[in-house]
Amino acid sequence: IKSAPGQFRVSEYQHESAVVSKQDKHALIVECGKLVEQGILERVGVRRGEYRIIDTEVEFMDFVNVSSEGILDIELPLGIEKKTMIFPKAAIVLAGVTGYGKTTFLLNIIRDNMHKYNFYYFNSEISALGLNKKLSYFATPSMVEHWKMKVIPDHKWDYTNIQDKVFPNDINVIDYLEPEGERTYKIHDIVTAIIKKLDKGIAIIATQKRPDIDLSAGGIYSAKAASLYLSLDWGRIKIFKNRYREEDKNPSLIMRDFEVKSGQTISALGGWYNEQSKKKAEKDRVYEKYPSKIREPGDDSYIKED
Repeated sequence: IKSAPGQFRVSEYQHESAVVSKQDKHALIVECGKLVEQGILERVGVRRGEYRIIDTEVEFMDFVNVSSEGILDIELPLGIEKKTMIFPKAAIVLAGVTGYGKTTFLLNIIRDNMHKYNFYYFNSEISALGLNKKLSYFATPSMVEHWKMKVIPDHKWDYTNIQDKVFPNDINVIDYLEPEGERTYKIHDIVTAIIKKLDKGIAIIATQKRPDIDLSAGGIYSAKAASLYLSLDWGRIKIFKNRYREEDKNPSLIMRDFEVKSGQTISALGGWYNEQSKKKAEKDRVYEKYPSKIREPGDDSYIKED
């Protein structure tokens, strides 16, 4: 039993091992009961005769004798990399509204780093001709043939097998990932499977979301395994999760406005801010415009007037 860890049914074992007599079947049940008492097996499931093999073997991580050479020196749009660190086996999730610039954001990452890393772009919904045209809008490199990336078309991968296609030591850009059916929380299992496949590389995964929320399909389950989770709306990015926010000098400032200029360049419009600082800036502008306006507690009429 220990040679094949996992979960099993006694009936399956009987079939595979040609246990046919009532006496032998009973003996097998008795022995499984003894193994439960010894802590080797655990009863699981709702049916009789289902067991799980208890695996007590552990391996300890050496977190002292490590090298920083594996940290990725990758540039992200709007200087997001300055607010975090990107380690091997990381998953960066970009949740965006359809048609709001997810692909442009991802292609900016590839363009700015393809001279340093190998990129594999898992493409969906864009034909070879369409991708060729989209890349031609970029000012640098202006020639499509100068893009250093390998593209995997969508008929070669989907959410059921993406972990089998991942390149462990390179940068995998998945545009985009969404579990089918009603069990969207399963996206956590998919992202986890991708991370387990990685070694020195990382995965940058785009997902779809609605305009009025930060999280994509699957809700919080789409963010659980991510090291960095970005929520993208039209003209604005928000850092929803940052596992290494200690690197950020201003970790409370998690939002930034931007525009996409000609050449598909993502350019910042101002600095980083949060909801509180944004509201304060709006109030300051109103006070500058209406210096004689006396604001009573709870009075927001000056905003309406403005």
